Amino acid sequence: MCDWVSACTKGDGKLLWFSKTLRDKIAAGTLISKDGANIIDEPDRHSEICSYYGVDPDKVNKYEFRPLDRHFTVDTINTTRDVEQAKAAMRKIDYKRIAHPQLIWKSIVHPFKLPRRQPTPADIRHLRNWSSVRASVWDSVWDSVWDSVWDSVGAYIGSFFRLPRKQWLYTEAIKGRGYPFACAVRLWERGLVPSFDGTLWRLHSGQDAEIVWEGRI
Repeated sequence: MCDWVSACTKGDGKLLWFSKTLRDKIAAGTLISKDGANIIDEPDRHSEICSYYGVDPDKVNKYEFRPLDRHFTVDTINTTRDVEQAKAAMRKIDYKRIAHPQLIWKSIVHPFKLPRRQPTPADIRHLRNWSSVRASVWDSVWDSVWDSVWDSVGAYIGSFFRLPRKQWLYTEAIKGRGYPFACAVRLWERGLVPSFDGTLWRLHSGQDAEIVWEGRI
């Protein structure tokens, strides 16, 4: 399955894609291919788009768009080049209409693209809370410093979903309300990424992921 939202064109800049109405039919299992032979079951697979609209997948241009950071990708050009027209058309789509209701609509933050920051006392409190959260959720010894960084990545990804606390696994011991990994997200969105080597915690910031704080928690 293709990533993001997918669309095809015949080289004329006009999008062939699955709108909110068609996606609802896909979810209900009632959308049928042009020839009536198959049920369409994937809204963002180029082959499924071609099957529904009855076009040859080797004779269309294929594009993808990531709504949260407005990133447009050219997948394949098979006919007249219409990249700019397709890009403009995909930018005009109201993606909130087709998003899952549990998705939290916010911009994607790349922490190492933010200016280098020196942590504040509040940042250190968030780091202390993150240390406590990880200790409550995961009991095993970390395999590497990189594992601790990936924990922050996972915490940030989770912040895009609106779920009751009870649906976040292994968080029973974490006190408070709301998203249980919010402390890590606050650091991430400030441009501070934690790492842990089993003894020392570090905060990294800036384009070169410099260590801007180091110590025991």
